[in-house]
Amino acid sequence: MKIATNLLLQPLCLSFAFALLSSPATAAVTFPQVYAAADGSHERITVMPESRHPRSRDWCGNGPRINPAKMKIGYTVQHDKRDAIFGSNYEQFVEDAIRPILAASCADKAPRMVSLYFYRGDDFEHYDIMRYQLVDDAGQNVVELLASTRNESHPLFKSAAAMEGLGSCEGETFCELFGGIYLNAIFRGDNELVSQLDRQISEEVANDPSIADLNKFTSIITGEQQGVLADQSYLKLLAVYYMGQYSSDFSSSPGESCLRPGARSITRKETVPVIHYEDMRGISQGSTGGWEYGQVYLVNKEFIPLCDKICGAGGSSGVEFASHGLGSYKLRGVLVGLQQLISRNKCDSPEVRQFENNLVTLTFQSLAREAQGTEIFTGPQEQPTVSARDRIMAAQSEFEAMEQRDSERRIAAARVAPEQPGQASKTYREAGAEFLAANRSNAGVVVSGSGLQYLVLAPGNGRRPTANDTVKVHEFGTMSDGTVVDENFRCCDKALTIGMSQIIPGWAEGLKQIGEGGKIRLFIPPELAYGDRETGAIKAGATLIYEIELLEVL
Repeated sequence: MKIATNLLLQPLCLSFAFALLSSPATAAVTFPQVYAAADGSHERITVMPESRHPRSRDWCGNGPRINPAKMKIGYTVQHDKRDAIFGSNYEQFVEDAIRPILAASCADKAPRMVSLYFYRGDDFEHYDIMRYQLVDDAGQNVVELLASTRNESHPLFKSAAAMEGLGSCEGETFCELFGGIYLNAIFRGDNELVSQLDRQISEEVANDPSIADLNKFTSIITGEQQGVLADQSYLKLLAVYYMGQYSSDFSSSPGESCLRPGARSITRKETVPVIHYEDMRGISQGSTGGWEYGQVYLVNKEFIPLCDKICGAGGSSGVEFASHGLGSYKLRGVLVGLQQLISRNKCDSPEVRQFENNLVTLTFQSLAREAQGTEIFTGPQEQPTVSARDRIMAAQSEFEAMEQRDSERRIAAARVAPEQPGQASKTYREAGAEFLAANRSNAGVVVSGSGLQYLVLAPGNGRRPTANDTVKVHEFGTMSDGTVVDENFRCCDKALTIGMSQIIPGWAEGLKQIGEGGKIRLFIPPELAYGDRETGAIKAGATLIYEIELLEVL
C-alpha cells in the first residue's frame, strides 16, 4: 500500500483516530510519545526510539539508502488482538505518527525507510518488525510495507518450539491452538494424557538453571534430596488463569455477557505486609508495603465451588508471574492457548461448555490426589549424616555460588553487541545523565534544586499533598530508554493508593507541584529513585520517566 503526500490533505486523515495526547514538539521530540488507539479503547500506543538511548542519534539511521530509522512501538493488548488498536492500518499510523517524529528529530539524516519494532507490555524481546519505505525513487513521500518478520527469540515463538516437544493433535477440538494437545486432553477428560503432559512440563522446569540452583540449595538446608514434583499437576494454575480471564475477555460478541443465571462475583484481596527498615543503630530508615491488591472473579455456577477453593488475589497476572518463575515455555504456551480459546470461541458453545465442565472435574481430581500425597516426588530415603554446622557452612557456600551463577547469567543475558565496531554500550546511569542533560532545555521543563526535572501537564484545582498524606494516582513509567516499568496509568482505570512517605523522593517532590485533578511528567535521576539498586524491571542506575495523574488526596 502506498500513501502519497497529498492524501494528508484529505478529510479522512483529519478524522483518523491516532490523536497525540502530549503537546507536539516544534523542534525536538520528547519521548515517550503516546497515542490513542484507533478502536476507541483505553489502550495507549507508545513510541520510542529503538536504541540504547533516545538521544543517541543512531536510531535515525545513517543514510538515505543504508540503515532505516528504528522506532519502538509499545502496547498492552495480546499480540493477536493488536490489529484492532491500529485500525488494521499500520501505513496510516506510520504517516500520522512516525513521519512527524522523524521530520522533527531526524531531518538531517533524511531516512528513507523506518523499521517498527513491536513490544507488548514489559517484554524484553520485540514480537516482530515491520519495515516501511518513506520516500520512493522519485523523491515522493510514500508509505509502503517492504518486509514483515517475526522474532524467533520472542517467548511466544520459543513457546511454539516447546509445543513441538509437548506434542500435537490434528483434526480435533482446540488442536489448532497453542498447547492444543493439552487443551484437547482437558476437553476429552483424558486424565492420563494430562498427567503425561504435566510430566513433560515438570521435566522442563527441572532443567531450568534457576530452579536447579534452588533445589540444590534447599537440599543442603533440609538435608533431603529435592526434586521437581514428578506428577505435578498444572491444572490448578490453568483453572485460576481461565477464571481470572473469563469475566473481562470472554464474550461471544461485543456487549454480550458470558455469565449465565446463577453466576456469582467472588472477590479475593490481600494486603502486602508492612516491612520496617532500621540501620545497625536501630534508627528507622522507612518502611514499605501496606497496600492492598486483589482480583474480582465473575464465574458461572459450575465454577463457584472450585473458585471458592483455589482462587487467589493474584488472579491471571499472578499465574503468568508464576509460570515465568517456573521457567517453562511449554506451560506458557498452554496459557497462550487458553487466551486463544477465549477469544476465538463462543462462550456458550457445546465445545466450551464441555471444556469447562471437564476442567473443573479434572482439577478437583488433581486436588484430591495432591491431598493424598500421591503427586509428591520423594528423593532417596537414606541420607548421609551431616552435622548442623557443616550443613550451614555448605549452605552459605552454595548460596554464594548461586549468586555468582545468577550474576553471570544476568550479565550474559543483558550483554548487547555494539552496533558499530569499537562502540561500547553505555551504562544506564551514563545514558540517563545524557538524556537529562538534553531534556532540561525542552520547553516547559523545570529543573529543581534536587536535580528533579518535571513538566506540569495540568496543574489541578484540588488540594496538594503533603508529606503525611496518602494519595490515589494513575501512573505510567518507563526508563529513559523507553522500557516500560509501570503500566498502571494505561490499564483498566485501576488506581494506586499509597502514602507519600512510601514513595521514592522524585515522586514525593513532583506530586507536591500539582493539586487534585492535576497531571505531571517527571524525569527522575537515579539519586531520587532507586540509585544503583535493580528493582523489578528497573535497572541499576536508571533514570525514570513517569507520567502521574493525581486523582485524590486522602
